[in-house]
Amino acid sequence: MALTVAIVDNNAILRDGIAALLFLPISGLRVVMSNDCDDAAMTALQSTSFRVALIGISGTHSPSGLANLSSDKIAAPQTHFELAMRLMHLSHKPRVVLMNQTPDVYPKAMLQAGVSGFLSSHADLAELVQALRLAGMGRSYISPNLKQAWAQAGLESACQQFTELSARELVVMRYVLAEKRVPEIAELLGINPKTVATYRSRMMGKLGVSSDLGLFKLAQSAGLCS
Repeated sequence: MALTVAIVDNNAILRDGIAALLFLPISGLRVVMSNDCDDAAMTALQSTSFRVALIGISGTHSPSGLANLSSDKIAAPQTHFELAMRLMHLSHKPRVVLMNQTPDVYPKAMLQAGVSGFLSSHADLAELVQALRLAGMGRSYISPNLKQAWAQAGLESACQQFTELSARELVVMRYVLAEKRVPEIAELLGINPKTVATYRSRMMGKLGVSSDLGLFKLAQSAGLCS
């Protein structure tokens, strides 16, 4: 049976190009959905069964862009990490591979949270298929040049504190860095404000900060926001 794949990206040309490549018999994969990153896509993804989701190069806002968002309501997922978390929490528990994206948070933390792989812009079809197949088997894959770049950038040491955060705490942290208040975050995530406050408190405690300003300075020093 072919491995089923959903592709999520806001660039139709890129998205459809990848889908066309994966339709080749050599891939052994079957694209069941190709869509934008918006509310309509999330609704469709909830009713579509697939094993692996590929989030492409232009699928969501960049981490630096997130920090500059206004306080208006965010309808669709705004970060790679948030989208990945939403997809991994679908009822059929798909795996997620990110392509050509700088992670919103420490790569190791994203892997611990369940993201299956990271592909660089230099990945060819063979590497793409390999990453998706490994994800389908529940294994992880990171492009070698990304590993090298992250090591050179010091991500392993600079972001060590963030490895203790849970997936939900990481999502809440990103919204706090985007200057969202607890009621806003609760509405965006569809959970109770008290639950958000609990996640926020745990996150701040694990990171050893007592204020939003302290959190921002810590994240900035680790290169997680501009």
